[in-house]
Amino acid sequence: MLKPEAKERPNVEDLLNLPQVSMRLRERALKRNRVHMKKKEEEVLKKESQLKEKEEQLQKREKELDDQESKIEELEREV
Repeated sequence: MLKPEAKERPNVEDLLNLPQVSMRLRERALKRNRVHMKKKEEEVLKKESQLKEKEEQLQKREKELDDQESKIEELEREV
């Protein structure tokens, strides 16, 4: 890389293909991917929690509606 003649110096592709450089680039990419996956995992866990909460609310509401329906049916029978 220190040669005065540009033709004698390695180009960028040659430098990126050096084992030390390519290994560092792969390590950096893996770290970025790991961080990205961790964020996605946290988002999924948060969504799961929200969905579970919504499901519980829906089940509660469904039970309330069933109870109301039963009361209405009872009232209709009395009439």
